[in-house]
Amino acid sequence: MLSYYFCALRDHAPVSQFKNFYNVLEYFFEDAANILGITARRESEQLEAVIRCTVRASDLNTAIEAIGSESQNRVSRPRLTSSGETISPLDLSASDIIKAYSNRLYSIRNACIHSKRIRRGRAEARITPATEDEHIVADELPLLRWIAAQCLENEDVFANQEQ
Repeated sequence: MLSYYFCALRDHAPVSQFKNFYNVLEYFFEDAANILGITARRESEQLEAVIRCTVRASDLNTAIEAIGSESQNRVSRPRLTSSGETISPLDLSASDIIKAYSNRLYSIRNACIHSKRIRRGRAEARITPATEDEHIVADELPLLRWIAAQCLENEDVFANQEQ
C-alpha cells in the first residue's frame, strides 16, 4: 500500500492522486467490515467501514477544520462537473460526519472511475482528467491523503483481526 500512497504523492494529476489514495483505503475494505462485525456488501458501505475503523469523528472534524475556510467552503457546496451533473456537498454539520464524508468520497470516486454517460437511465456526474473537474478532486485530496495515512499507520489493527 505504500507504493500507492507514494505514487499519489509524486503524481501531479489530481485524478491519479485520488485513485492512488483511494486504493489505500480500498485495500482494507473487507478487514474493516470484519472488525466492525458488519455485513458490508456495497463498496460505499465498505468505504464507510474503513473510515470508521481508522479515524474518530472528532479527528475527522479537526482535519476538516485544518483544510481552511476556503477549502471548507468549496467541499460544502455542490460542484458542477463537465458532464453537467453535480457532486453533492459535504454537510459539515452532519450528525454523522463519517457517514457524510464517506458518501461524498464515494460519489467522487464514482465520478473519477466511471465514464458512463448514463447509468440506470440517469445522467451521471463524471470527472474528466485535464479539465476544470480536477479542481473538484484537488479540493478532496488533503482529507483523503490524511485518511490514507491513517490507514497505513494503523495497518496493524487490520492485520491483527485475522488472528
